[in-house]
Formats: sequence, structure tokens, C-alpha cells
Amino acid sequence: MAIPIVGTIAGKVADFLLFPVKDFGYVCSYKRNIKKLKDQADILGDIRDDVLHRVEEDKFHLCVIKFEVENWLKKVDDAMKETERIIKYLTENEDRCLKGWCPNVLSCHSIGKKAKKMRKVCDDLQALGKFDVVTNIPPLAGVFWSPAIESQSLNLITEGSKSYSDNGSQGPESKLMILEEIMDALKDDKIHMIAICGIAGVGKTRMVKQVGERAKEENLFDEIVMTDIAECLGLDLKKQVRLEARAKQIGKRLKQHDKVLVILEDVWECLDLEKVGVSLTDGCRGCKVILTSRDEGVCQKMRVARIIVMRELNADEAWVLFKEMAAKMIVKKCQGSPLALVTIGKALYGKDKYVWYDALGQLTMLCQGTLTGVYECVYLTLLVRYDYIASEEAKFLFKLCCLFPKGFEIPIEELFRFAKGKQLLEGTDQLSAARNCVFNLIKDLKRLNLLLEGDHENHVKVHDIVRDFGISISSDQRGKDVFLISYDDNLKQWPNKEIFGNYTCISITTNAMARLPEGLNCTSLELLMLFHNYCPLSLPKHFFERMVELKILILRNMSIVMQAPSLGLLKNLRYLCIQDCGRIEIISTIGELINLEILSFHGSHLHEIPKEIGKLSNLKLLDLTNCEFLEKISPGVISSLVKLEELYMGSFGYWEAEEVEKRQNTSLSELEHLSYLNTLEIWVPNPSTLPKNPIFSRLVKYCITVGKENKCYKAYSAIYEKKLLLLHLNEMEFLSGGIDELFKNTEFLFLDGLESDYIVNEAIQNGFYNLKELTIHRCKTPKFLEIGNCPLPARARSLAHLTSIEITNCHGLGNLFSLSMANGLVQLKCLKVSDSEMLEEIFSEESEQEVRTHKKIIFPNLEKLKLQHLPKLTSFCKGIKDIEFPKLKILIVVKLPNIQSLFSDADAATNALLPKTVNFHCLGRLHVDRMRNLREIWGSQLHAGSYIGLRDLVVIECPNLVNLITSNALTRLYNLEELRVWACTSLEEIVAADQKDGEYTEEAQKMKILLPALTYLDLAYLPNLKYFYHNKRPSSISLKPGNSSIPIIYPHHYLFNKQVELPSLRLLKLRHLQSLHTIFHYQHSAGSLLNIKCIDISGCFNLISVITVHVGWDIIKIPQLQTLTLRRLPSILSFFLEIDEYMPCEECSNTKDRKVVEVLGTLFGGKVSFPNLSRLILEELDSIDNLWCNQLLQGSIHKISEMSVTHCHKLQRLASSSVAPPLLQLKQLLIGDCRKMEEAFGEEEIAEQGRASFSELCRLGLMNMPNLRRFCGISHEWILPSLSVVAMSNCPNIGTFSPGFVITPSLQHLLIIPDIKPYSPETFWNEFGWKGKKVWVNNINHTLWYMCKQKGKGIAHSPPYMIQRISFSVSRSS
Repeated sequence: MAIPIVGTIAGKVADFLLFPVKDFGYVCSYKRNIKKLKDQADILGDIRDDVLHRVEEDKFHLCVIKFEVENWLKKVDDAMKETERIIKYLTENEDRCLKGWCPNVLSCHSIGKKAKKMRKVCDDLQALGKFDVVTNIPPLAGVFWSPAIESQSLNLITEGSKSYSDNGSQGPESKLMILEEIMDALKDDKIHMIAICGIAGVGKTRMVKQVGERAKEENLFDEIVMTDIAECLGLDLKKQVRLEARAKQIGKRLKQHDKVLVILEDVWECLDLEKVGVSLTDGCRGCKVILTSRDEGVCQKMRVARIIVMRELNADEAWVLFKEMAAKMIVKKCQGSPLALVTIGKALYGKDKYVWYDALGQLTMLCQGTLTGVYECVYLTLLVRYDYIASEEAKFLFKLCCLFPKGFEIPIEELFRFAKGKQLLEGTDQLSAARNCVFNLIKDLKRLNLLLEGDHENHVKVHDIVRDFGISISSDQRGKDVFLISYDDNLKQWPNKEIFGNYTCISITTNAMARLPEGLNCTSLELLMLFHNYCPLSLPKHFFERMVELKILILRNMSIVMQAPSLGLLKNLRYLCIQDCGRIEIISTIGELINLEILSFHGSHLHEIPKEIGKLSNLKLLDLTNCEFLEKISPGVISSLVKLEELYMGSFGYWEAEEVEKRQNTSLSELEHLSYLNTLEIWVPNPSTLPKNPIFSRLVKYCITVGKENKCYKAYSAIYEKKLLLLHLNEMEFLSGGIDELFKNTEFLFLDGLESDYIVNEAIQNGFYNLKELTIHRCKTPKFLEIGNCPLPARARSLAHLTSIEITNCHGLGNLFSLSMANGLVQLKCLKVSDSEMLEEIFSEESEQEVRTHKKIIFPNLEKLKLQHLPKLTSFCKGIKDIEFPKLKILIVVKLPNIQSLFSDADAATNALLPKTVNFHCLGRLHVDRMRNLREIWGSQLHAGSYIGLRDLVVIECPNLVNLITSNALTRLYNLEELRVWACTSLEEIVAADQKDGEYTEEAQKMKILLPALTYLDLAYLPNLKYFYHNKRPSSISLKPGNSSIPIIYPHHYLFNKQVELPSLRLLKLRHLQSLHTIFHYQHSAGSLLNIKCIDISGCFNLISVITVHVGWDIIKIPQLQTLTLRRLPSILSFFLEIDEYMPCEECSNTKDRKVVEVLGTLFGGKVSFPNLSRLILEELDSIDNLWCNQLLQGSIHKISEMSVTHCHKLQRLASSSVAPPLLQLKQLLIGDCRKMEEAFGEEEIAEQGRASFSELCRLGLMNMPNLRRFCGISHEWILPSLSVVAMSNCPNIGTFSPGFVITPSLQHLLIIPDIKPYSPETFWNEFGWKGKKVWVNNINHTLWYMCKQKGKGIAHSPPYMIQRISFSVSRSS
């Protein structure tokens, strides 16, 4: 035992000898310092208790604690906590090494120093705690209304009735008349007192509340007080015993306002207002009184000028009020749950009185259950709502939805198949009729909020809470349908306790079960659904023997080996679904399922359809969608399914021609034998396999794809309701099988690669009487599309159903339609025309007579217009000045080289896309891209109301565009939210100022550039952009950096001058603006910086500063900024420049130079504050010597959690010791390619809290730092509890992390990664932060010392704590 003790003592002595002599006192007197600190803390605690007692007493009188007192109390609490920690350290170390005689010298030094500093803190707080007053008197309280819930009613009454609520604009007609009478009396200067009389409960209190609200809304009075006058005025009258004193103080306070309304409730006897301080004379002529009373005689004695009597409600009004009160009681039962309120509200909508009583009674009785709180009320309201579902079919559909996993998108088609398999829909033998019935039931469930709209078309979802409720009621053993639902990814065996359960529906989801039980004794089971994770799963032989009532069997996401002959025993099975299963082996007994009506192999790896399926004589629906591995269907199988109504096999392409002898595969001619077939999805890769006889004449819905490319709709939910024809053909002169007959009835037509004129002409000559969507791609077309051979009016009507037209790569097309046809596109919503070389106009006249006849074109429903890469387009429609797009929301124009103006005079010399008078009042997005000859966007005159809805404006690569927004357009853009302008090389300003004879007009100089809704501004690659708006000649600024006597003259341009206001700006991105020098002038642009959250500036090589401010301004504060990125700014001198003299811009070029007060080369000065900044990225700031000055504003950078500093070659350190403490929230730090940097932080202590420094730092990257010697200069013991990743590359001279002992409990190794260039701060940790060699030797300091030694660097001395030989161990990654 002696050897360890001696070793410990030797270690402590060595630690002691390493301390400088000047710090020796901290070690010797650390106990004395702690004792004195405890005494000071006790005194401070007594002062704090006294202040708290005074605060609590004043709060009783409704006073408000002073901010300085509240701040002082917080500082005291922090000091007391730190003191307790220091004292706790002394207590814990008394019983350690040799009863405290051999303490840890390093720790004693640190704790002694802290104790002495904390004594000074306590002394200062004691001095500051001598407050004369600790609270403020509250402001005049105004109206003391009842809680908001009392003034709001739930509008759950029959539409057309009026709700009697606290909103003054609603209520029974008799009450509204009284309300208006009182308001008229208040506005009468001759009336100063009003009384409202009536029996108890007639609504007097409610009425005066409504009056108070109306008076407040209409600003009739400065203050409104009610009931207890003294309390409402915020006065402490508890010590005013004499009534006269109370009245005097109240009266004095009332006289401070010109107009006051006093409301007195429930006056029982004659009241002298003078005695309570309310005087209607002597300076209070603006004071008015409203009182309520049950006794009209009392009011007459008080000489009230206007007495208004309230009577009882009539019968109709009483019924409305009853429903409101019942609603409030139900709201109370719902405990504020939105889900419960909406659910029960929709249940009672439009119902009679007894239904309301019944609902309230049910909620009251159900509240006696075992659930509590919000969960109880939600469950109970859902249960009430469930009970009000009209049909049992809808209830079962709802419970079926709860069988699916959480968050599952449920196709309504799947629910239809469930319902059909369950035989739920009686009297609907045809599938189409049954499907319509299910859709109606689902619509009802969505209306009741039991089901939600899915993210995809014809899909629904179930809210998690609603799903839990459905599972709960479905698992009730007393119900008709009993469900077993289990979702457990780790479930390996079937739940044994449930094998013999009396269940009707079972749904099991698991990823771990390898084998099913031998058999289930579930004689009542009707539905079985198994979800598995593509693992092989065998069906035992006797698995289905005891499931004689099974009607629905669903197997999903598994590899199935069907070895169970017992499958053939399921004589009642109606619906079998084997979906998305990886490998399927089907036994012949599937042909014994004689009552099977629906069979689906959707998405499964099925290679062959067995012949036995041909025995399913009752099969009505066969789904082979997405069976991409299916290669063989035996001849005669399809033709045997004589009752088949719907066939989905859009991925099968191995049809054989009818003429082939000894066919091995099926042919299309077998479809002729299916007399009930009305819905078909097929793909015919080879048109020659189409039979000569028409086989599609009986189809009602279809999706038929002909050609090598298969673009058939994949989801069956889209097929059963569409008529879709897709033709991908080349050099094909005719189509057989009756496809040509489908042209007249098809709703969605896609023509692709048709080299023959025959098919295109056949399609368009037959007319598009039912067509909704037309797509023509890579087709040989006539000069324009002339629809049909009928007379002109009939041809125009043939387009009446078209909602979408897309024309691409049709190089023979000269224009789309004639003018006469254009007015027939009344339902058109989307028009896209692109990559057509010969197209000159979208719509063109056939003759001058047609122009005179059609002077106006209206597209009443067009919402999206896209014109792209049309090299010969000169106009949308020449000769037509009046074009209307009343619903157009999106306009996209790309690569139209002949267009010089988007909106201009139709007869102007320039080629304008549209006339200037076009009306775009619904336009929300305008995208202009690669318009090389575009000179202007807006014309000189705009249609009244146009562009007022524009929210997104994007302009890209328009090299001849000089300005973007004209002054007349600016007034319309008050809803603009996003503005992106890229690569417009001639652009000098965003908003153009009006000029006359080369001079800016007086209106332009006074004009406010206000974009109140703009939140996103992105300006990039604009080499000539200098101003957002400019109305004066340019100026210059002289900067005197350092002690230089020769000023440097810079052209000086503010991007945003004082006339630009962007109050809602959230994100600002400026990239590669070479003419930009300064962005904001703080005095003028402070409002634009209030809400900004992200600033990203890069590649602006001439930028001097981001913000300029003249001397005397206290704080540069950007309160909401969260992300700041500054990249490749070689000329930037500071984030903000402070100028000692401010002069108007027009004087700057010929008056004395300005002098820069702030030190140049320091990025963030002492006056800048980012209280919410969390992410800081700095890169290539070549002129910056320091990031922060030595004195920062409190709280200016304390929230930074992610920081990256790279390629800043003049930086010698990241921050000084005084700056480091605010960075305690830093979690991620990357420093790279800073050639002169020798250490990240200074040599002194980084934080007063010692061991807590950088407690949140978890990832540190150091890249390509040739002169870096250490991370920081902390000399005491400190801890980095969260640091888990340190990645380094090419830092050859780093020999230690810090001089002090560093504790990193979460760090297991250093990651040495290869030399990487380039790297991005945003992607560094994902791309490189985990690669490389892992090295570790005891701790981080030892590891760095060892690595440096291994490289042959001559280290002058070892780290001071290394006093004995260390055995190294290095771990490398494989």
C-alpha cells in the first residue's frame, strides 16, 4: 500500500512545482477564500430574501416588478449556484487523499482563484441590491372582460340561423336592436348616463360586454373600466379607509383622460356617483356611465338620461340560444381538444334539439370511464361521432382502415375490394356500382374527419389518435366484428394466446417471423392480413383448415411458398391479394376457390400464371399490375374467365399474334370472349399482334399503350376512372383492333414518335369531343391542328373539355390553333409548348375576316402557360390586342430569342409576347429564363389590377435587360414574396426611377420603394448591378485605414438606399455582384434588418462592408439573424464601417474625406449584435486580421452553435480569451486553410467557469493549417464532455491541444484524414468527417505530442503534466 501512496504524493508535488510563483497564493489560501465567499453569500442571500418579500407584497397590489430588479435577482441566483458548487468542492475533497493534506494542486489553484473572483461578484451584487422601489404601478387596466372562452361560441347550428355570441355583430335580432340603441346613445354628447334594466338572466351583463367591445373597436373612449373601479384603475386603496379619500383618488385618476366609459353592474339602490369618485362635471364631461339594474325605479331616482329595458327572447331566439349554451357545455367536455371539437361539431351540425341533448348525455355518462384528461375526452367524442355514422357499411370501412400500419396511405380501391370481398355491399353486383358506393361512404367518413385526405390521388389516411380509437373499439370482444391487430417488428412467433380467439379480423405486421403456426382454430375468421419484410415465409399444410368462413386473405411484402393444400378448402374466399411479394410458388389448389371474385398479384415476382386460374368461373377482377417478371399466360386462361369485368395487366408484353400456330402464350383475341369486360389496362409492344376484329368496343374505362415504350399508369387507382390512350409508334400507317374508334371517346391522348401523318390526322380529324388531356411529342404534324371535318362552330365545341395541352418537339407545327378554335378552349387549365422550331405564333388568324370577327380571346380557366425554346416565336397571337387570362397563376417563358418585351403595344416595332393591356390579376408566379433579346418586362401602361397577386418573380440570363421593375409595376407588387434575379449582365438597378430629359423626376426622388411582403431576395451574377433603386448621382468614400495619412478612395454605392423598405425580408442572398461596395446604411435600413434570418454573401470582390453607420450610433443589431455566410470577399474591411462624419451623397465627391472610426481589418466590431445567430460560415476573407474586437456586447454571439472559418489567410487566431466565453454553446467548429493561424484561442483562460468551457462542442475539424501549434491556451484543467469527433488533415506543427490537462470522456480517437481539396463547410462532415486513420494515445494531448514526435519534429519540451515515461498505444482503422 505504501508504493501507491508515495506515487500519489510525488505526483502532487510535481504538479505543485509546475505553478508560477505569482499564483502560489491561490493554492495556499483556497480554503480561506472559500470561507469568506460563504460569508459573503449568506449576506447576499439575506438581501435577496428582503427584496423578494417586497416584490411579493407589491405584486399583491397588482404592481409589476422592475426590469432591473428582475435582472438583479437572476444574477444573484446564478452567483448562489456557483458559490454552492465551489463550497461543495471543498466538502467533497476533505475526505480524499490523506484527509485533505495532499490535495490536487491544479484543482486547488483553479477553485481558489474562482472563490476570490466570486467574492468580488457578491460584493458588487450587495451594493446593487439597495433598491428604493422594486415595482412599478401598472398602466390603466382598461376593460376587465371575462375569459376569452366566455366570449366565443361554437358555430354548430343550422346554416341560416344567427348565433347569439359575444361578438357584437351577431345575436338575436331583438338584442341587436338594443345594442344599436345603446351605441347611438353613447355617441350622443347630451347623454352621460345610460341604464339597462331587466329581470335576472335576461342578458344585461352580456350586453354591456358587447357595448364595451364595440366602443373599444370604434375608439369612442380613451379608457373603458368595469365593475370594481379602483381595481381597474390599478390603484392601491386597501389602506384608504375613508370613502372620501377613495373617491378623491379615483376622481383624480379619471381626470387624466378626456373620454372614459364607466360600466357599473347590478345596481340595487340609488347610488351617488360622486361618493365613489365618478363625476360627470368639473372636468369629467367626457366621462359616461352605463349601469345595469333589475329595478327600473332605482334608475329613475338616479336621473338616468336613457333607460333601456331588455325583454325575454322569443321562441326562435330562445332555440338559437339553447344551441349555443349546449355547444358551450359540450366544448367544456371536450377540454379544448381540437380533434374532439371538430369531430363532435360535425356530428351535431344541422341536428334537432333532442340530438344535442342525447350527445351531451352520452358524453356525461361516458365520462365515468377509466380514461382521464384529454385522452378521455378525445376517445369519448370519437365514440359519440362513431355512433352517429349512418350505416354499418361505413362503420366497417372505418375499422378496416385501422388495420393498416400507422401512417399508411390507403388506396380507396383497396377498401372497395375489401368491402366487395366481405360482401358488405348488397344489391351492387357490378363492380363499378359497388365502387361508387364505397367512394360515397369514404366521402362521408372524410366529412366527419374520421379519415383524412391522402398525399396521393384517391388515397386516405387515418390520424394516429383516431386509428388507436378504431383499434380499441374493434378489439372489443362484445362487438359483432372482433379485430386482432398486432404491429411488432420483432415478433418472431404467432401470439399464442390468440390462437383460439373468437376473432373475425386479424392483421399481423412483423419483420422477424419465419414460420406460421400449423393451424388456427378461428372458425369465425373472415379477414386475415399479414405484412412481412420480404423474408421467406412458408404456409404450413393445415394452416387454413379451421378458417372455413374466411372471405379475405391479404399477403404483403413477403416471399411465399404456398405448400398448403388447405387453401383449396376456403370455399367462401372472395378476395385473394398477394401483393409486392418477392418470390411466389402457387399450388394448383388455387383453382378450387370457386367463389373467388377478386384476385390480385399486384407488384409480385410472378413468372407464370398457372392454368388452374382458368377454373375461377366467378372471377370478376384480375390485377396483374406491375408484375414485371410475368412472361407467360397459358392460352385459354383469360378467355375462360367469362365473368371478368376488370383486367389490369399493363406490364405484360408477351402477346402472340392470333395467326401463330401452337401458341405458347395468350393472344389479344381472347379478350373477345369476355362479354362482361368493361375496364382494361394493357400494353401492346408490337402493333402487329393486334387482331383485325375490333376488341375494344365494349370498354367503358381503359388504359391502352401501343408501342415499345411502356408509359402505362402504374397505380390501378388511376385506371378505373380514366379513358387513356398512349401511342408510341414509328412508321406505322394504320392501327387495327378498333383502336382508331377510341379516338372519339378517349379522355387522355398521348401521341409520341408518330412519323406517319396518317395517325396524327386520324386522331385530330375525328375530333376531341371527350378529350381532357392532349400530349403530342416528336410527331409529324400539319402546320396547325385543324380539329375535325365539321363546321367551324362544332369544331370549336369539340375542344370544350380540354384541360391540358402539351406540345413538344413538333417541328412542322407553325401555330397551334386558329383564332376561331382558341375561344373554344373554355376548360383549358394548362398549356405547354416547347422545342418546336417552326412555331411562329401560338394562335393565328386564317384570314383578315377572322381577325375582324375575333377581336378578343378569353381563356377563362387557364392557370399555367409555359413557352420554351421556340426560336421563331414572335407573338402569342398577332393582331389581337384584347386577350384575357382571368385565372392564370403561372407564366413561364424560356429561350424565346425573338421576343424583346413581354408586355407591350401590339402594334409596336418590338416583338412583344403579349399586349400591354393583358389582365393578370391572378398571376402568382412569373419565370423568365434565357431570353437573350429581352429589353423590358413591363410596358409603360399596365391593366388596372394586373400583377397584384404576384408572389414569385424569377428572371435568369437576360443579358439585354437594363432594369427589372418599372415604377408603375412596383405599385402592383405589394404581395411579392420571392425575387430571384441571376445572370442579367446589363442590369444596373432592380427598380427603375422615372427620368425626364436625362434627369430624375421629382416624384422619383420622393418615391418610397416598398415591398411589404418580400421575404426572399436572391441576386446573383449581376456584374453591373449597383443599386436596388437609384435616383441620385453616384458618390465616393475615403477610408483611412490604420495610421495611414493617405486616404484610399472607393466608389461608394449602397445597394439599399433610404427609400427602399423591405420590412418582411427573411433571406438575403447576394452572389458575384462585382459593382457592389456596401449593402445597407443602418440608419436608413434598420427596418429591413428587423426580421431577416439568413444573410448569404459570396463572390462580391469589391465589397467593402455589409453595413455602414455614422458615428454616434450605439448598437448595430440584427435581432432575428440565425445564419450568416460570408464567402470570397477579398476586399471586405469590416462587417460594418463607422464613419466619423456623415454628409449627403451629392456632397461626397467634393468635400473633405470621411474617416473610419472602427478599426479596419476587424470583421465584427464592438457595436454589432447578433442575439440569435446560430450558424456562422466565413471563407476567403483576405483583408480580415481579426474576427472580433476585444469588447463584445453582452449576448451578441452567445447562441452560435455551428461555425466554419476557412481560407482566411491573415487570421492569426480565431478569437481572444475575452471573446471565447460567449461561444460556450458552440457544437461544431471547422477551421481550415488559415495559413498564419498558430492557435485558435488566446493564451489566457478561455472562461471563468474553467471546467465548463466549450461544454457543448462535439465536433472539431482542423484542415491544412501549416503553422497551427495548439488549439487554445488554457493552462488549467478543463473538460470537453461532449467532444466526440476531432478530424485533422495536414497540420504538421500541432504538438498539443492546450497546455492544461484536457478531459474528453466522449472522444475515442483522432481522425487523420487525407489531404482533401476542395471541401465545403456544408458537406465536410458528411463527406470527409468519418474517413481516414484513427489514432489514440491515452488522451488528446498525448496523441498530438506522439504524432508530432513521430514526424520528426524536434519538440523542445514535453507537456508539463508528462512527468513520467508513458507507454504509447496507437489504434489504426482497418
